[in-house]
Amino acid sequence: MGRGIILSIINHKGGCGKSTVTVNLADALARTGKKILVVDMDPQSNTSSVFVPPSKMQMRYCLYEFFDKETANIPVEALIYPTDYANIYCLPNTDDTSALESEIITGAPTSLQLLRDRLRGYATENFDYTILDNPPNMGSFVYCSLFASDFVIVPIKASSVFSLKGLAKAMQRIEEVQNNGNRNLRFLRLLINMLDKRTLISRSVLAQVKDSFDSEMIFETSIPINTAFDRAEANLESVLRYDSACAGAKAFKDLAKELTSIIGVDGYGRAKAEA
Repeated sequence: MGRGIILSIINHKGGCGKSTVTVNLADALARTGKKILVVDMDPQSNTSSVFVPPSKMQMRYCLYEFFDKETANIPVEALIYPTDYANIYCLPNTDDTSALESEIITGAPTSLQLLRDRLRGYATENFDYTILDNPPNMGSFVYCSLFASDFVIVPIKASSVFSLKGLAKAMQRIEEVQNNGNRNLRFLRLLINMLDKRTLISRSVLAQVKDSFDSEMIFETSIPINTAFDRAEANLESVLRYDSACAGAKAFKDLAKELTSIIGVDGYGRAKAEA
């Protein structure tokens, strides 16, 4: 398979749609034949509820066991589950994992590199893309993700000026991690999410983004407001599975194509990651 790519989805602010982006980007990439690993770094476990729903699957181990010192000897592959989505595998999470954050903090800097040291090699050898869904903060779990990642995607909510502040915080964290152990980490693109061009606030935020960032820092594809996302979430499904013909599903298919073209098989992304 060769060497895969690890992507972190981050934003300091909540409500930007990080889990929605993770679930649907994973499904869209998987539908192109790529083998995908999704790692749910958020103890809220929204992504896990889609890919490893308790009603359908028995979860013996999860991210808690990965970070807990007492279970550190469990092999990584035992934490990863096949899903009922073709080509998608998941390392799920549980709200209990939040109790380990203080342990990770006190164990820094070594603990912040656990994901890189224990997961990165396995993920890049066995999957085309690994997507890390992160909590809405810049805490220890996000640092763990950034130390393990090649690239960062930052979704921003088109109707919120606060998510722009979250973007600034994310850029600061990326630079900090670059300077402290992962010099190959790169900001890939920001993703404009929940866009409704009919509203003044969406148009205003969109204009601010385009004024503040070069075009190569922004995905050409934006994700529109679409009620199908809410219905899919209620069904614990990706929007592509719920309604593959809706505007939201089409946008994620376009995003997957754009992402693949940016990174390439042996192009921009891999060259940067291995530079």
